[in-house]
Amino acid sequence: MGISDLFSILNLIFFQRINYKKKKVRLDNFIEYFPETKNNESTFYFLSKIDETDFFKLKNFFLFDQDNIKNILDKGKKHEGESNNDNKIPIKFYNDNKKAIITIEIDDNKKIFGLGSKFSPFDRKGMIFDNLNTDNPYHAYFVDNLYSTLNIFYIFDEKTQTTDCLILDYPGIVRYDFGKTCKNQIRIEISSTSFQLIIFKNYDFYSSIKKAYEICNNFYRPPFHAFGYTYSHWGIKSINEIEKITKSHEEENIPLSNICLDIDYMDSFKNFTINENYGNFIGFSNFCKELKNKNIFFIPIIDAAIKFENGYAAYDEFKNKGNLVKNKNGNIYYGNVWPGKSVFPDFFDKKDQIVLKNLIDDWIKKTNTNGCWLDMNEPSIFNEKTRTFSEDARFLNGKVENEKLHNMYPYFQAKVTYESYIENNIRPMIFSRSFYTFMNQYCGNWTGDNQPRYLHLKTGFQQIISLSLSLVMYCGTDIGGFWFNPTNELFIKWFKACLFHPLFRNHSSIFAKPREIPSLKPKVKEKITQIIKARYALLPSIYSLFMLSIFNKKPYIMPYLYKKEDKFILSDEVIIISDTIGYDPFGTNLLKRDDCFKKFIFFDEVDFYIKKGKGIFLSSKLLPSKNIFETFPLKFLGAFDENNKIVGEIYFDDGITSSSLNNFAIYKFIIEKENNGNIKKNFNKTFSNLEKNIELEIEKLLNEIEVQII
Repeated sequence: MGISDLFSILNLIFFQRINYKKKKVRLDNFIEYFPETKNNESTFYFLSKIDETDFFKLKNFFLFDQDNIKNILDKGKKHEGESNNDNKIPIKFYNDNKKAIITIEIDDNKKIFGLGSKFSPFDRKGMIFDNLNTDNPYHAYFVDNLYSTLNIFYIFDEKTQTTDCLILDYPGIVRYDFGKTCKNQIRIEISSTSFQLIIFKNYDFYSSIKKAYEICNNFYRPPFHAFGYTYSHWGIKSINEIEKITKSHEEENIPLSNICLDIDYMDSFKNFTINENYGNFIGFSNFCKELKNKNIFFIPIIDAAIKFENGYAAYDEFKNKGNLVKNKNGNIYYGNVWPGKSVFPDFFDKKDQIVLKNLIDDWIKKTNTNGCWLDMNEPSIFNEKTRTFSEDARFLNGKVENEKLHNMYPYFQAKVTYESYIENNIRPMIFSRSFYTFMNQYCGNWTGDNQPRYLHLKTGFQQIISLSLSLVMYCGTDIGGFWFNPTNELFIKWFKACLFHPLFRNHSSIFAKPREIPSLKPKVKEKITQIIKARYALLPSIYSLFMLSIFNKKPYIMPYLYKKEDKFILSDEVIIISDTIGYDPFGTNLLKRDDCFKKFIFFDEVDFYIKKGKGIFLSSKLLPSKNIFETFPLKFLGAFDENNKIVGEIYFDDGITSSSLNNFAIYKFIIEKENNGNIKKNFNKTFSNLEKNIELEIEKLLNEIEVQII
C-alpha cells in the first residue's frame, strides 16, 4: 500500500461520513402492490416477481428451499390471499417498476438485531445500512457497507420477548433503514422487484433463532484442527520463517494448530502459484507434509482476482474456457488488485465454476494443504471509488447487472472450493472475508481488517454474536486488531474475549509487528499462553458443542437474555455456548447473579460459568490434535441441578476426512448423586454409525473419564 492508496482511503472515509448522513429510503414515486402471499399462523412467505424478465434472470440464484418452506407452511392452518390486510403483520410493499420497498411498522419497545457483521451498535434501531459487499479498510459506525451481507434480522419486543425473524432472499444490493428516515418504520429498499421474503412471527427470542436455523439445510462443519490456535501475519516471507515460528512455539510449550499464509507466499501475488525466488518457498509441499505429521496445518490465502497475463495458467484457463465478468459493452471487465491489472472469474457461470474446480483440484495435489482462506472476494478493486465492482460490471456473459447479483459473488467461489476439498477426502478449514446469506453451508467468515482499539475488540465481540444470529457458526475476529499494534493489556483482553469463538486466529498486517506469542514480554506471554492452553483443554467441549449445535440445528453462540425490572434485555457482552457454558469476559457479573450458573476458575486469566445440570469435557493433553480421540484422557466437569444430576454430550469422528461428515457418534455422559451421597457415573449412545470396534474404543475411553463436581 503506497501514499496514493492511503490518500484514496482517507478520501473514502471523508465521503462515507458525509454520505451516511444523507442516506434515506424515500417512498416518493413508489406505488403499493401485493406480492404472492402464503402463510400459516406464524409463518409468512412472500414472492415478488413484477418484472417476469427480471425474475427469470434471478430465480436460479434464490436460495430458499421451496420444499422446506412448504413443509413449514403445512404445519399450521394455511391461508392464501392477495391482500396483506389478511395478515396480522404491519407490512406493505411498494415499487416503481425498477426497485421495491418493504415497510414494517414498529413501536418504541422494539429492538432490531442481526444483519451479520455490521460495525455498529448491537441494536440496529435508528441505523441505516447498505448491504453492498465492499472492501472497506476503515471500520466505524458511519461505515455501513463492509465485506459481507446477511439478509437476516430480528425485531425483538423488550416488554414481551416476542420476536419476529425476517429473511430476505435476494442476491443484489439492499438498503436497510431501521427507523432513520421514519422513527417507527423499517424500510427495506431492494434494487429489483424480484425477491423472496419469509417471516417467522411472534416467537420467543430463542425459538425465533431456532426457526431461522431450521430453514437452512446444511451447515459448514470444520475439521477438528480448525478450532485450535491459528497464527497469521501478512509478511511471512519464507519457509525458514515458518520453521522458526513452529520451533519457538514447540520450545515454549505453546500449542499451535494452523498457520495462515498471506499473499507473500505467491509468485507476484498470482493465485495458485508459489514464490520460489531465492528459495523462499521451495519445498512447500513437502514442508506442508512435515507439519501435518505434527498436526500443524498450512491454510494459504486465495484471492478472487486473476492477473491479466498471457501464459499465466489460471488466466489462460479462465480466458479460454470460462466467461469472465464483462462490462456493459460486452468487453472484459478489468481492475487493479495486488497483482496489478486483473480480470475476475464469473463465479455465477457454470463454465467458470468448472475452471475454478480444476484449479483447486490441482492446487490441493500441488500443495498438500487442508484448506484455505478466501480473501479480496467482494471483490476488492483498488482503482474503483467503491473499492469493488462498479455499476458497469455484468455477469452471465453480460446478461445480469452487478446491482442484482453483487452480494452473491463469493457464494459459488466458496461452494466450489469446499466441494473440491471434499471430493479429495479432505474436510477443509475454509473461511471467507466476503460472505452472503446461506454461504454458511460451505465455509466460515471473519470480520476483516479491524484496528487495535478497545472499541474494535468490543464491537468484534458483538459482530460474532450477530453473525451467529445470522446463521454463521464458524466465525472469528482478528485477535489484537489487524492494523498496527495493540497494547499488551489490550492484546491479553482480546485473547480472553475470543476464548470460545470458533475461529481463534491471531492475525496482523505488514504494518504491525509480528505477534508470535514466544517473542512477547514474559508476563504478557505467560498470560496469553494460559488462555491458549485453556482453549486446548476446552477443545473437546468446544468441538462437541459446535457439532451438536449443527446436529440439533441451533446456534453455538447466543447472547445472554435476562430480565431487568419489566424488560427483557439481550446482553452483547455475555454469551451462552450451546446452552451449557456462560462466558462473561467483560466482567458484567450478570451470570454471577443467575442461580442457574456456577462459576469455574480455570487459570488466573480464565474463568467461565457452567449451567447447573450440564457438564463439559476437559483435556489434560494440551497439544495440537487432528481429532477428539487424541485429546484423551478427559475430565468431566459440572454442577448438580435440583435433581442431583449432570449431563453432558460428546461428539466423536475422525475430525479430518470428508467421510467423517457422515460417520460419527454422539454419547451422553451422566452423573447422578444417589440418596446415600454416592456418585454414579454412566453413559449411553444416542447416535452412531461408526464401526463396532470404534464404538468399543470410545466406550473404553469414556469409562476412564474422571469426574469433578463444582
